[in-house]
Amino acid sequence: MSKDFISHVFEPFAQEDSCARTSYMGTGLGMAIAKQLTEMMEGNIAVESELDVGTTFTVTIPFELDSNYKEAYALENVDFSKSLSGLKVLLVEDNELNMEIAKFSLENAELESITMRKEVRD
Repeated sequence: MSKDFISHVFEPFAQEDSCARTSYMGTGLGMAIAKQLTEMMEGNIAVESELDVGTTFTVTIPFELDSNYKEAYALENVDFSKSLSGLKVLLVEDNELNMEIAKFSLENAELESITMRKEVRD
């Protein structure tokens, strides 16, 4: 992503020069929606990018620990297979091995995975 475009990346319908696009043509709404959702949670979203190298988005959302937290609600005591069984998960990973490992883990949890295998970065 070019430095000039960074100042526009969170604007609705913003898209960088068409020569930089892949075969996927989005609407240009994704980052605007992500920013609005983050701000609704009193958070912040930042972007760092180097042209032809990569882009990093950092989302920071403040939260307070629940003072009424009880050990009974610890994650190790939750049976996720019953509460998540049958759900579909969109799995996006640019590393083939990581994709297979994640897919295997999701299948073990009785989740259906929809995968995107196209290279995210070159």
